[in-house]
Amino acid sequence: MEKPDTILFVNDLIEHSTKDKYLYTHNWDENDLIIWDNRQSMHRGLYFDDQNEIRDVRRTTISGTEMLIDQ
Repeated sequence: MEKPDTILFVNDLIEHSTKDKYLYTHNWDENDLIIWDNRQSMHRGLYFDDQNEIRDVRRTTISGTEMLIDQ
């Protein structure tokens, strides 16, 4: 694809994948844990008050290409 076509295609993919029916927003409670697969999802962190709230973010990476579950 030529670059202009690629940009349009990516924009179409983003528009489709960010429709309300595909969005998940978490309402946090104490001791909640969220895990997602960056290979198959998009993540957007929202603003939080770092002076009054604690955010503990840890990354775990699993290497390999074998699928662990049927897709």
